[in-house]
Amino acid sequence: NKVRVLCYSDYLAKRDEKDFEDYFNTLRITECISYGTFSDMANEFVNPVFQEKQVSLRDLVKSIVLEHSSLEKLGTPSSDVSRTVLLIDEVDVFFSSQFYGCTYNPVVKCTIPGMALIQEKIWKMASGSTYKPNELYRLIQEFIEEGVRSGNQDLKEYNKFRLKPGEICLLDDDSNLSKIDFTNRSLLEKHVMEMVKTAIVVSKGTINDFYINWFRIIDGLICCFREEDGVYSSFRFSGYFSTFNYFRLKEVDFDHKSNSNYGYILLDTGRISYAKLPEEFPLILGVSGTVSSLCDHEKQAIRSYNINSFSILPSFFGDSNLKFNEVDNCCILDSEKDWGSKIFERINSVLQEHRAVLVFFNTDLILNDFHNDYGDKFDRLNLLTENTDDYLKSKFIDEAGISNAVTLCSRGMGRGVDFKSSMAVEKKRGVHVIQTFFSLDVKEEKQIKGRTARKDNKGSYELILCKVHLIEAKLLKGIESDAHNYSSLHRSRLDLMKEEGAKNAERIIQSEKDHKLTMEFFGINAGQKK
Repeated sequence: NKVRVLCYSDYLAKRDEKDFEDYFNTLRITECISYGTFSDMANEFVNPVFQEKQVSLRDLVKSIVLEHSSLEKLGTPSSDVSRTVLLIDEVDVFFSSQFYGCTYNPVVKCTIPGMALIQEKIWKMASGSTYKPNELYRLIQEFIEEGVRSGNQDLKEYNKFRLKPGEICLLDDDSNLSKIDFTNRSLLEKHVMEMVKTAIVVSKGTINDFYINWFRIIDGLICCFREEDGVYSSFRFSGYFSTFNYFRLKEVDFDHKSNSNYGYILLDTGRISYAKLPEEFPLILGVSGTVSSLCDHEKQAIRSYNINSFSILPSFFGDSNLKFNEVDNCCILDSEKDWGSKIFERINSVLQEHRAVLVFFNTDLILNDFHNDYGDKFDRLNLLTENTDDYLKSKFIDEAGISNAVTLCSRGMGRGVDFKSSMAVEKKRGVHVIQTFFSLDVKEEKQIKGRTARKDNKGSYELILCKVHLIEAKLLKGIESDAHNYSSLHRSRLDLMKEEGAKNAERIIQSEKDHKLTMEFFGINAGQKK
């Protein structure tokens, strides 16, 4: 028998695997237990094994385009989980809108001769101009034709590929996933037009736009933000926003890094429904510190796997000593300036008691803005996010409970992270937690509260909120709204959660339809639900 442990977070999965390594080695069961993320498991659907031979669906798609190869039915995967127990850690996250009802959307980068030159030209013409998409597309076609006539070897190779005869069938997602027939010309026309439109949007974007602040260059590679765990990854793509944000951020001296940053077209490899991942396992177990806070549509989703037993056990960390008063420990400020000032004021007030403070922010961007405004005013300050280096992450977690320490945290660090407080801080009423946004899911708020006042330790918690952010989150109707208290915000949150639950059935139907089409396209026989 084997055990497969899944978690939404790569950091938490690797941390737990390391923590239990000696124990598993002592029992000689290490080879029977594997750790990974939901996305890791979804990626295994994209790299199935048939008779001990692994097949890459991404490579098959690339071969269709570059070689016009035909697809043969792959058959039934030979992987067998009939004697494997699936253990889902932080199981409530799996049944949230981030995963359940959503799909893993694999793509493959297909390098096309001359495409790097074309994309550089698109960006040069789009940035700082007022071209409309059709106008810019026409100018790019003229650039290509002129390059071919003048003998540019890269563009001659591009043109040769473009004029290659024959049709190919690919999975494509304009509105819904479907099978579409292309010629090389029509395929390139579609993608170049998409590049043109994206470049224009990026050139006009601001730091407040998600398609701008989701991107960073790390070690020379363009990286995109992963919503599910908050990590910036060079293996995550958001269409051609990755390409043109590279140009935006780099500005000069572009380097495609062997076509990792640009020089390719992105091809769909289908959709893998997260809801399908557990189906083949004979036994499914799930654990979380917030199972008792599951909402109705999440409970219904769990029951769809014939999971009907719920056990509520005493916490390993003991009863919480936290006392939260909805009136005294929640304040709402009208402007972002007043909100930032209030957070700074409260941090200083707590530090005067020689305690430690954890401050949780909604996004890395907001965290960094606060750090830029107030960071130089603290003697002992650390920034802790999912993207912090592993060594520094452990160091900052250990230091977070020391007297006069201030740790600015991303929201993802509010779940599963074991912050400890020093004896000196415990004598001064423990670690204080400030949450600077109102969670749309009550389970997240409960997790963040759980970063203090546990294991018989002391601690305190408060919410410092900005009315502008609450309106953006649809928790308030408008700037004049009189819903200025925790209870009214909580009612708005519950209403939003009900709306989200109502959409769940529709999302499940669409995700399973796309999953089925993907399996049919590659000729993969699905197993039977247990």
